[in-house]
Amino acid sequence: MFGMAALPAAQERLVSHLHRSAERMSELIETTMDFARGRLAGGIALDVRPCATLQAHLAGVVDEVRQGHPGRRVLAVLDIDHAVECDESRLGQMLSNLLINALVHGSTETTIQVMAVTTDTTLRISVANRGVIPVDEVGRIFEPFERPADRRLAPGLGLGLYIASQIAVAHGGELRVFSSEAADTLFEFSLPLKAGAH
Repeated sequence: MFGMAALPAAQERLVSHLHRSAERMSELIETTMDFARGRLAGGIALDVRPCATLQAHLAGVVDEVRQGHPGRRVLAVLDIDHAVECDESRLGQMLSNLLINALVHGSTETTIQVMAVTTDTTLRISVANRGVIPVDEVGRIFEPFERPADRRLAPGLGLGLYIASQIAVAHGGELRVFSSEAADTLFEFSLPLKAGAH
């Protein structure tokens, strides 16, 4: 079998650019489909099963987001010590959406804090960053296409937080936001765990 010759540097850059563009288009299409499913098809579909690898999966999501934003600091504390009945891929998508939201809208000077822990009764996943959501926007934060007034022209569809909230609802959990000058901004997902899940 013949090996492929190495591409010249300019062609490698072009192929890499085309690959990234195709990935972005795929993500936009999938986001649009999730929006349509959430609005028209009775919510986002899940593949729920006992997941013993949720912590590793979420750690991979954090690493992937870090690689895409090398100049930013993300501190992750993950302590999921038993299997959780969930759709692991969807919870990873939710965390990714929350992290990207923090990177885009939060302070660029401070560390974003990610936590994912289990207790006997609850799974909690949170993302905290410095920055305050205006009071009049907090109540609409999970609505589709909702963006702060100064970020209306930012890239993206404005669906990330909406889809994150729909993933939470589909799991039977809750995604809430807390924001104040004193405590900054915290997005927290909580999911009651079934008895005997340890």
